[in-house]
Amino acid sequence: MASTTSEGVDSVIAELSEALNDATATVGFAQAGLRQLTQFVATHVTPSAENPDPMFYLGISDPNLPDSATYANWRVSKLLRQIELNGPVDDRLGHQWIVMFFAKWDEELRPRLAAAHGCEPRDIKVPLLGDLRLLRNAVVHERGISPGFGEVLRWFDRGAPIAMGGWHYAEFHRLFPWEALRTRP
Repeated sequence: MASTTSEGVDSVIAELSEALNDATATVGFAQAGLRQLTQFVATHVTPSAENPDPMFYLGISDPNLPDSATYANWRVSKLLRQIELNGPVDDRLGHQWIVMFFAKWDEELRPRLAAAHGCEPRDIKVPLLGDLRLLRNAVVHERGISPGFGEVLRWFDRGAPIAMGGWHYAEFHRLFPWEALRTRP
């Protein structure tokens, strides 16, 4: 049996709550930025007869300058398809949320919570996070194709693309078993 640490259960749970909030806020603010980028492109990028589908660059400084360091680019037509509401970039943000939050839980916070409870990490069983693990595995190993329903989450049919929306994050927060985590397994 693992020994208890000086770190308390409530402290680990508070950090878990903050990690969940921060991961979800990151996705939300990034999605809000996508909506702003759509408006920016519509009002500031003017196609011309010579260049009907201009390139949009991401990088450091003006891409026309010799010392510019661009690291990504899309033609405006592709950019607008990629960043549309519920489009490919939204999907990738959702996938990143799944992978990042599950990794934070499984690799850092679960072991710390187990130590605070005086047990092994494998003793901390949270069905909601087990379902997130299944989604994480599908994102990483199955190109974001759902394995089907989990024990708690009934989000995506088997074989459907994993496409997170605002209600998924809200439901995940609502279902999170905060009080159960306070009890030693």
